[in-house]
Amino acid sequence: MTEPPSADLSVVVHRDEAVLAQAVGARLCLAIADAQARRGCAQIVLTGGSMGSALLAAIPGSGLV
Repeated sequence: MTEPPSADLSVVVHRDEAVLAQAVGARLCLAIADAQARRGCAQIVLTGGSMGSALLAAIPGSGLV
């Protein structure tokens, strides 16, 4: 079951694609860890393209894996 959207939504603008990829990579790692803690497993699906590739490349440097 998915959680309802929060009323505390915000938009974060990053200075460039590399910083965006690092930030999203770190948030993805935290979301995976949270899902694993809650449900014992996590499933993710990512689109292709340059941002998807940059995101995956940024994950090992996040310090969260």
